[in-house]
Amino acid sequence: MGLLLWLTLIAFPGPPRASMEESWNETLVHGAVQHWQFGKDLIFTYGPLGYLTSPYHLGLEGAASRIAWETAGKLVLAAGLVYAIRRKSVLTQLAFAAGTVWSGWIFGGTFYLVVIGVLVVEVLLNREERLGVQLCVVLGLAFLAQVKFINLVLAGFGMGVAVGYHAWIGRRRAAAGLAATFPVALLAWWIVAGQDPVNLGTYLSASWKIASGYSASMGVEETERVFLAGLAISIGWLIFVCQLACRRTERKHAIAVAAFLAFNAFTWWKYGFTRADGHTNSLFLATILLSIVLTGSLSRGTRLQWFWGVGLFSLLAFRFNEPALFPVSFPYSLTRLKTNLADLAHCAALPRRWQRQLDDARMANPLPITTRIVGSDSIDLVSFDQGLLLLNGLNFTPRPVFQGYSVYLPALGRLNLDFYRSKAAPEFILWRQETIDSRFPAIDDAQLYPEIPRSYSVAAHEAGFILLKRTVATPPTPLDRVLIVKGRLKFHDWLRVPPYRGRPIWLQTGFRLSKLGIARSVLYKPPELFMSVTDADGVPSTWRVLPDVAADGFVLSPLLLTTADFESFCTGHAPKAATTLSFSPAAGQDYLWEKTLRIGFYSLADTSVGSSR
Repeated sequence: MGLLLWLTLIAFPGPPRASMEESWNETLVHGAVQHWQFGKDLIFTYGPLGYLTSPYHLGLEGAASRIAWETAGKLVLAAGLVYAIRRKSVLTQLAFAAGTVWSGWIFGGTFYLVVIGVLVVEVLLNREERLGVQLCVVLGLAFLAQVKFINLVLAGFGMGVAVGYHAWIGRRRAAAGLAATFPVALLAWWIVAGQDPVNLGTYLSASWKIASGYSASMGVEETERVFLAGLAISIGWLIFVCQLACRRTERKHAIAVAAFLAFNAFTWWKYGFTRADGHTNSLFLATILLSIVLTGSLSRGTRLQWFWGVGLFSLLAFRFNEPALFPVSFPYSLTRLKTNLADLAHCAALPRRWQRQLDDARMANPLPITTRIVGSDSIDLVSFDQGLLLLNGLNFTPRPVFQGYSVYLPALGRLNLDFYRSKAAPEFILWRQETIDSRFPAIDDAQLYPEIPRSYSVAAHEAGFILLKRTVATPPTPLDRVLIVKGRLKFHDWLRVPPYRGRPIWLQTGFRLSKLGIARSVLYKPPELFMSVTDADGVPSTWRVLPDVAADGFVLSPLLLTTADFESFCTGHAPKAATTLSFSPAAGQDYLWEKTLRIGFYSLADTSVGSSR
């Protein structure tokens, strides 16, 4: 069974591309090879070992470590799972193995959260387990914690529960050993990943910032049917952990496991239903696997077998959520086993194959003009297709929060602005105006918009991008924000925007959730907000607004909706101005917000002066 799980978990990466998802994955690979410091040089939801989950390679870059992880590392991971469930019935073990074979490839890197859950409950919270084995599991959890910040959160919580449980039952030696080993192991893997030990605290702080703003800015609504299915599964989890916590036998153990599983289930709910695109499948699939593994061993003294029904319901929910994927999922999983066997048989040839695929990708994504002008100079890309720079072999020098749509807190925006004000600022920027989720375009990396024209000028055009060349250092002092008018505005009311007279209009707004809105944000996800604007020709448009960014402000007028608009802005030729605006919650969500909002219009210094050189 261990070999079967191993073959299932193997996920050799595919050819590189230059789109959004491929780009951030490839940036993680390149950053690992370059030993970029996470939390300082790179700020993302992944950690320094996140590149090991990338579905895309960069030829020889990181090939050796990736092959080592997929072969030896995944073998150890599979062995750990087999060991953790070794006392289960044969039927349970076979069911878990079959479920993993079927769903492991759909999970991707999220499967590590299932691994963490199984290891914490079955090994760390097992008073009969040998301390040496538990310490080995701690080493593994510390490794997985370096892959993604959510792994660190779940593993850290599990460690805290385990330490508290063993201290509670009088196993102080075990509690001390676990408490001491996890931070040491975390630091050790951090160093192995090429990170500066001094930078660990900075990484934790930056990761917490980007995680704390994720829900309010990256939320995507699911269908009502999917929501109700997820809610029913979550209620099943709630009943399960409450019933477990009330178990009369082995009460301390029951409370400890219930506490961890409650947090585990809440993590899956928030992870799956915040950005409810394909993420909702994570809750469904995790519940299927965990219901198989956990129900039998936790049922002593309490009738918890009904939770298998929640697992079955989760299977049906996945079936209705993915009507096209479900029928082909198991046949494809068998195909993956054959493919993995073939790749293992020719493992030594994989780097050469990957390099050929990289060469093909480079030929398919040329940037001849940019490559000729930039040469070996440093360059950043403002968009989300950083793979273009990597595929063209350019000296990619990204700002810390390298994906603009992730700059959803003012503090993150200041980190990027500080980078452009530093000596590390790139000589060139490849800029294309685009965003996600129908956001107002100038709200991503909002603090950069008025500053870039002060120090960069347009050098060329290529592939829908404008190439900006640095002419002077970005001034260390920010542009003055001169108040024009401020006041309060009701949702759905229209307000006239102050006229644009060569000075950009900076808009600041303050939104407040109602009590129901706050409760929804904590238990589910924050509601969405939208801004409607009309231009000088009376043409209306509606965009999503990020409340945290809007509180600090963004350039409202002139309207920087396209790459051509931003180019005009940089060259001092103003694009169309905004004339009126209105704010509104998503349909049917007015009750989640207070009825009025604070609003202020500010005038910025003329940004065309420095850009006309």
